[in-house]
Amino acid sequence: MNQRLRRASVIVLCTCVAFLLAAAGHLNKARIIAHAEETYWQPTQFAREVPAGDAVEFTASFVPHADFEDVVVRLGPGLEGFARVQPSTLREIGAGIPVNFSIQLIPPGNANPRKLDSDVSLETSDGDTIHGSRLPVMLTVLSPNLQGIDENDNGVWDYMDIFIRSNVEEEVWPASNQLVKALQDGILYGSDPELASAKMRLLDRAIGCLYSVRPENAARIIKHLEASALNTSIRSKAYIAFGEQLAGSTTYVSVDAGKSQCDFD
Repeated sequence: MNQRLRRASVIVLCTCVAFLLAAAGHLNKARIIAHAEETYWQPTQFAREVPAGDAVEFTASFVPHADFEDVVVRLGPGLEGFARVQPSTLREIGAGIPVNFSIQLIPPGNANPRKLDSDVSLETSDGDTIHGSRLPVMLTVLSPNLQGIDENDNGVWDYMDIFIRSNVEEEVWPASNQLVKALQDGILYGSDPELASAKMRLLDRAIGCLYSVRPENAARIIKHLEASALNTSIRSKAYIAFGEQLAGSTTYVSVDAGKSQCDFD
């Protein structure tokens, strides 16, 4: 009797072991298949020269080879503080469905010239890098320029475009853009005594416009926009020179004029 029980126990144990081995083999095979496929990027790489204190934004897209959840878009070595991704986490992505996100190259204003060869990768919630998911990113940081980059040609330097979209309510974007354009003119042309007066009048109108749109917190918005615009030493010095050209003159911001001071509808 005991011998039959032992024989039956051995048979059951062997059956369980065989089942577990088969299941493990199936899982390993599935994992190998999943990771044998590649994730395809557009563009296949990105290389850009960006002066310190400026910014460039581009859209990257990829086509995943499988379904994933809670995927983290990870900046590679050296890019922390020089780049940003939005969104940084992708909750659900489906196999074969293109996924877009933005990469912002934002070297700080005090950064020394350098070359960063790095990448952006996709990681699962378990910390595994999805096979074939590395997008090469090569950033060359140049010495700062007075004039900023404006790739979308909307008159607002791109680093300020990014700041406005990230920190200002959408309904205040037009007024903020008008103010930033006036600040930019002060930076670029403030050293010319004749132009400085005209540029100051544009700045006064932009301030009045912003007060008409957001009277309760216009002062705070103006302070933050000015601080962000003057993000390098050469821009700060140029703006100080702009103010010195107008020393002793009187400026007047007409809050009562309301939205007639705005250059948009």
